[in-house]
Amino acid sequence: ARRLARFAPTFDYVLFDLGGHSLADLSGAAFASLDPTVRALLLLLRAKAEGGDALASDYVLDESLLRRVGVEHLRRFAYYILTTAGVDKERVIAKLNSFKDRKTKETTMTVADQLRAEGRAEGRAEGVAVGKTEGKREGILAGVVRTAQMLLGMKPLPKRALLSKTREELQAMFEALCVREPRLARVL
Repeated sequence: ARRLARFAPTFDYVLFDLGGHSLADLSGAAFASLDPTVRALLLLLRAKAEGGDALASDYVLDESLLRRVGVEHLRRFAYYILTTAGVDKERVIAKLNSFKDRKTKETTMTVADQLRAEGRAEGRAEGVAVGKTEGKREGILAGVVRTAQMLLGMKPLPKRALLSKTREELQAMFEALCVREPRLARVL
């Protein structure tokens, strides 16, 4: 066991209370010796605790600091900031877009573009679902109008003609049929 003891890692830990430090403190010279990733993370955590638009502040979006953070960490930081509720995303994107360092700018803007694409895809999926629901309702209403026409001894309009009508037009047609036969009003 003694021979293996030299291979056992020894860990130190630091308990760091961010409560007493502002974003300006963490960005200052007193914390400049910290690893850039650690420093950026501390700024991120402090800004989150402050709330509001602190995550969009120049302290958190400090290009000189962020360009020294590894690409994977930079992606995660950008993703976290852009997906946190209450953050002015347009302000963050404008700041990221103003970065001079090409690699930092491309990395962060790629995250922003991916989030935009995800948002568009979710919006399209939601739109399709709403469209299907509306289409079903109009299809049912068209079927009710066609059935009512047949029950009243009228020649029913072709299905295509009915399905090409708007919901309002179908509703008006049904209401006109209800005037001829009031008992139809109980159907809808």
